[in-house]
Formats: sequence, structure tokens, C-alpha cells
Amino acid sequence: MIITKENLEEIVKEFSQRSDIVFHGSPHEISDAVEGGLVKEVIYASDDFYYGAFMAILGLQDYGRAEVGYDNGKVRLSINMQFVNGESRLEKGFLYILDKKDFEDTHNNHEFESKSKQVAILEVHEVDPNIFAGMITVIE
Repeated sequence: MIITKENLEEIVKEFSQRSDIVFHGSPHEISDAVEGGLVKEVIYASDDFYYGAFMAILGLQDYGRAEVGYDNGKVRLSINMQFVNGESRLEKGFLYILDKKDFEDTHNNHEFESKSKQVAILEVHEVDPNIFAGMITVIE
């Protein structure tokens, strides 16, 4: 399934009901990564859907920066001016749904690190780069 702006609300609702998964977003396909397959490298993931999906579409380059935060329970997505004026760009990405039991909490703001280089992939979804159109703000 491709995650788009049109089905975003439905997807968020579905995933927010699950506490057994984490999200890894990347603008690059993980080689040999398929549903039911294994990630063969140590990776970081988040229990926050928005963080994973935002990371999936970010083609970050030199000095480009992006953040996910919350204001009164509402998600806040932001990029910096170096992202806007530099080589960084939004692009099609991939959101990997992974089993949380394969990860340990880094105690760093919803971030988890894989316990080994063998992480089971439960699902893979393409993420449309326009998924957050109108939701991203530019910060200094």
C-alpha cells in the first residue's frame, strides 16, 4: 500500500492502536527488505508513526535538518532553511513496520535501536512525498 495524504488519517488510526511495532523510515529501499524478510544491519526506529513516515520522505543533505514535535497533542513537522535552500528534498520513501521486540529503547525521545542485525520486517509501505503537504513549517 502507498501511504498518501488521502489515506493518512486512516493509516494513523490503524497503527496508533498497536503497541507491538516500531517504524523505520528511509528514502532508500533497504536491500533485500521485503515483508517477511530480514533487515541485515543495525537500524534505528521510532514508536511514533509521524517520525517514521517523515524520515521516509526526507532526502537530507548537508546542513538540512528536520524535526517532529507536538504542540498540545497536535503533530508539528518542520524543516530548516538549509533544507529549503540546499540540496535536500522531499522524495518517495519507504516505511518499514518492524516488531518492537527486536528493539531496545535508547531513552532518546521515542527512539529505539535494533538489538541485532537480524530484524524481522512485518510490512513495507511506500510513502508519497506529498503526504504532509501543508503540514510542514520552515524554521531558522
